[in-house]
Amino acid sequence: MSRLGAVAAYDAARIRFELGDAVRQRREELGLTTGEVSEVAGSMNENVYGHTKKGTPITDAMVEELAKEAERGYDVEELLARRRSRGRPRLGKAAKTVGSVRLDPELREETARRAEAEGVSVSEIVRRALREYLRSA
Repeated sequence: MSRLGAVAAYDAARIRFELGDAVRQRREELGLTTGEVSEVAGSMNENVYGHTKKGTPITDAMVEELAKEAERGYDVEELLARRRSRGRPRLGKAAKTVGSVRLDPELREETARRAEAEGVSVSEIVRRALREYLRSA
């Protein structure tokens, strides 16, 4: 993390802390519980157990809905169809292998610039170069 990023993260954390502290002090001055403040504010004091990959909070309601869905059962064919549609697109009909090559920093940077200019991955630039080289031999 850059120094600027660290400063911004620190400032954001400090602001959250100060806001929470101010709310707690005012709540105590008024003699209210956290539940009463939540009720007045119109929010639920709901447990959050984590977040999905997309950032959605995993709440009691979500866990309950997922449990109900599991109890109803799943269509195996639908699950398999979903599974096949995820991941990287195929490069052709045959299974592919992954290989690694060592590149000096200058060649790696030049390859990355070319890939960005053409809107493709570095891997695609390497595949193109290899095919062109093998065809010219």
